[in-house]
Formats: sequence, structure tokens, C-alpha cells
Amino acid sequence: TPAPGDVVLVAVAQRDESKAVSVSGNGLAWTEVANVDNVQGQGGISLWRGQGASPTAGSITVTVPGNTLPVSVVAQRFSGVDPGTPVEAVAPNGGPAADDRNMLQAVTPPAAGAWAVAAAWHRSATFTVPAGETGILTNQAAGSSGATTRVSLWYEGPVASPASTQLGAANDLSTANDWAVIAVSLRPA
Repeated sequence: TPAPGDVVLVAVAQRDESKAVSVSGNGLAWTEVANVDNVQGQGGISLWRGQGASPTAGSITVTVPGNTLPVSVVAQRFSGVDPGTPVEAVAPNGGPAADDRNMLQAVTPPAAGAWAVAAAWHRSATFTVPAGETGILTNQAAGSSGATTRVSLWYEGPVASPASTQLGAANDLSTANDWAVIAVSLRPA
């Protein structure tokens, strides 16, 4: 159960990025922060934000009508985030035109003390959290073989002063693969 004013981020990784996603639960108001498809058309990631003054206990429900391919989901609650402008910057990356091992994206937090958070879809390759960054939940998989869909959520912060902050690194995937990532900055309260 989130506390009043907490922000919950939900990352939804899909093998079929053409399907619409909705998120509900915990008595929170849910807003899609960003949705990015892999440039090769292999999958995608959407990031949702939930907050509310009177959260309730229970499950978060992710609905993907008409979906027949794997979906993997990660949720995380954040405290101490500005309730008026929780997400202050968004930087999506549809990934490479040709498979590579470098799943990364920079975001510039406008406020000192912000948290830089990344949510990523990646297929068969596993992700290693780079030094200086912290995994929340990584390599959560659904499906198998070519339909494997993985989601990873990780962060760096708090970022001492506003500056471009790269999440992910060169060679952070176990093999060359397709991927998509959304990096955001969470403004401190």
C-alpha cells in the first residue's frame, strides 16, 4: 500500500508493442509517462505513474486487450517525490537499428537531488546494472525463445547537481540484441 503522496512507477514491457496498455489499482490516478517502441518493431516499453491522496491496499492491474504475446511488468514505490511535478524530465530511446549490447539513455534532471530512473524492454539478452547505478528489479522475463520479453528497472541518485545522467552503459547486455528504454528524472519533494 503506497503512502499518501508516494509515486508508483510501473514499467510494462511488451513483445507486441502495437497493443494498448492501461494500468489501475491502489486507488491511484494513473498516467502514462511515456511509451516507446523498438525501432526494429520487436517490442516496446511503456512507463506509468500512479499517485493519490488516499491510496488503498491491493494489486496493481495491467490490462493489454487483444494481446497474445509475452508481457513483463515491474512496479516500484518512491517516497519523497514532489507531488506536484513528480516526473520532471523524460528521455525515450527506441534502441538501435541493428542489434547491439549498449542499452543506455541519458536524462538531465533539472533539480538537484533528483533520482534518474530507467525502465527498459529487452529481448533474450540479460542486463547487468552498471557500476554506480542500482537495480530495482532487472531481467524479469516472460515467454521463451524469440518471443522472450524482459523488463528492467534501475536508478542512479540522488543526482547532486543538475547534469546529464546516463543510465545504462556500453556492453551492459549479455549479447547483441534489440531493446528500448525510457529514462526519467523524479523531482525531490
